[in-house]
Amino acid sequence: MWQSIATTVILIVLSVLIAYLSTPSVENARTAESYGIQYEPIRSSLEPKSKPGEWLEYSPLLTILVAALLCWYLVDVFRTSPQGALARLT
Repeated sequence: MWQSIATTVILIVLSVLIAYLSTPSVENARTAESYGIQYEPIRSSLEPKSKPGEWLEYSPLLTILVAALLCWYLVDVFRTSPQGALARLT
């Protein structure tokens, strides 16, 4: 509906305008150095993995498995829904 599109456009424009107007000017902007904070990147090394649980914790295998199962479920829901896929998701 055109009302939804108009509301979305108005919200985006107002959000950008508010963000632009609320940022400080170049003269008033402060940096981390002006507060006395020195930036140093965090350097940490991982300990060698000695147990199978530690290997699984840092491996993307479980994430990939869960994502594959979710994709399979969604394809199955869309494929077998008699009323339509969107009706099935409710």
